[in-house]
Amino acid sequence: MYEPLSVPVEAWHFDLRAPAEHSEERTLDLAIERPGVLNAIMFWFKLRLYDDVELSTGPEAVAAGALVYNLL
Repeated sequence: MYEPLSVPVEAWHFDLRAPAEHSEERTLDLAIERPGVLNAIMFWFKLRLYDDVELSTGPEAVAAGALVYNLL
């Protein structure tokens, strides 16, 4: 179980159908909004499989006990 100390922030967005020609580096600033102990940085992804089907590995998937398939 985890308790988020900040709101989720999109770190990256890319299209696998049109890969970038150059690699990139980014720095993110996160605003800590709750008291607590920070011992990990969580990340997950959402993968658009089709125009109206999305696969998520985020917290909503963990809460559901499996990967969540969203029909958009």
